[in-house]
Amino acid sequence: MNTTEWIGNAFRGDLVKQSTLKAIKNVIGNDAFEKLVGHILPRLIELGCRKALLALLNLQEFKDGNPSLTFFNPVFHLLLSTEVPPAELTVEDYRKAVGNPIVHPVHLAALNPSGEPLKWINANIGAEELKVKSGTGETVAHFAAVCDSDVNLKFAEEQGVDLGAKETEQLQTPLMWCLRANKSLDIAKHIVSTKGRGALNDKDKEKFTPVQYLGRYGVQGDASEWVNYF
Repeated sequence: MNTTEWIGNAFRGDLVKQSTLKAIKNVIGNDAFEKLVGHILPRLIELGCRKALLALLNLQEFKDGNPSLTFFNPVFHLLLSTEVPPAELTVEDYRKAVGNPIVHPVHLAALNPSGEPLKWINANIGAEELKVKSGTGETVAHFAAVCDSDVNLKFAEEQGVDLGAKETEQLQTPLMWCLRANKSLDIAKHIVSTKGRGALNDKDKEKFTPVQYLGRYGVQGDASEWVNYF
């Protein structure tokens, strides 16, 4: 099993608690923990593990006032937290975070199930910000597809974001991201209802279809309901 698969198996479902991460940090030490975090951060973001990401933000100190230099900054904490009003976020601080090498702030905002940060970005930065793609072509729809609510996916669609776009590295669609992360059937249904049943025939780089993702990664909830729908 490679590192990517290990991280996916360990964190898929976003059930790892802050207390568990703290215990790991205490056992292996700060330096080793920072190296571990460096490996798992991108994968946690792709799987929509918002709770684990917040737990890491709470455990690690904010090392620099410039949010473009590190994941551990107050801007990212605001974007992920459902308890902090996005009004506390300023346009200036948001723009400083845009250059972050790990994740674009608009993509991180799409993981927040309250939907408020993404709406704040649309209203204060502009609708074009929701069209930003990562260096490997992931769109807001990819990240909204691994959110614990469909509110961001629906909002992104209203702003003209393509729910069927493929990223360029593994040729995965938002639907594939949803299934890989074991997110809800409602999110999958919304994507299929928008893109049509043809979305179930899309193939990634390895020629896997969304239906094959069901068998490969399992499902959230009653498996028979997923099988009957697909």
